[in-house]
Amino acid sequence: MSALTANNATVKFFKEQLLRLLRSNSELSATIYEVFINGGYAYVVGGYVRDLLNNTQSRDVDIIIDLPKDKFERIINTYCTNYSINRHGGIKIHIGDFSVDMWRIDDNWAFKNELVNYNENNVLESIAAGCFYDYDALVVNMLSGGYNIHYYTDCIRKKQLAILRQNPNYSNLNPTVEANILRAFYLKKTQNLDFSSSVSNYIINKMPTISLDIKESLQKLLDIKKGYPKYEILTMDYIKQEYSKLLYSNNQITNEHYLLSYDFLLS
Repeated sequence: MSALTANNATVKFFKEQLLRLLRSNSELSATIYEVFINGGYAYVVGGYVRDLLNNTQSRDVDIIIDLPKDKFERIINTYCTNYSINRHGGIKIHIGDFSVDMWRIDDNWAFKNELVNYNENNVLESIAAGCFYDYDALVVNMLSGGYNIHYYTDCIRKKQLAILRQNPNYSNLNPTVEANILRAFYLKKTQNLDFSSSVSNYIINKMPTISLDIKESLQKLLDIKKGYPKYEILTMDYIKQEYSKLLYSNNQITNEHYLLSYDFLLS
């Protein structure tokens, strides 16, 4: 199915595929069902939705839950027998080689820091707009099949990766700087996406905050990369080369971070 399709057939497609996901595991099915009967909502976000659109196999799924904390914790403790706390403070349910990450919507960093307005009348848009990159801004209501994928489709149409929000606090307060930079280089390499000015400026401005020594910055990225197996294809040489080109193309040759590491970047 084309990612650009936006009609009732797409709603039906998402409902069928998410029902298949729930039927694949009784533990996950019971958990989501209890969320629904307790008056809550569940939204699948990011890569799983993108993989459905592109008929690609997924290794995990991210789900945002809209439900009070006490009810959510009771449901997890009742129906989930094998789970851990994920790197962002949510719940990771282990289902063989497949994993399910769940967060409560109140714990979403963009909403918590009031960087994105939560609109109860358009929750799908609120959640999509809270994603960092447009490539990852896909969200589907698990009950209705309603969806929001327009940021993603714009990214694919333009072949350009962008940070969704222009407010500087949005990028400055994001807690996963190294992961964001790694993801940008990964998407450039694997999806052939150019960087928008927002992404270019983000990388140029944030690399020196990791370390003023570019070699130490890149080593820190490689250390962080170990927690993301799919980023294994990113090598020191590739990141160094792309970062050098980024500085050069954005007239940052006089950037102190660049000058201090000029020989290393060219080696």
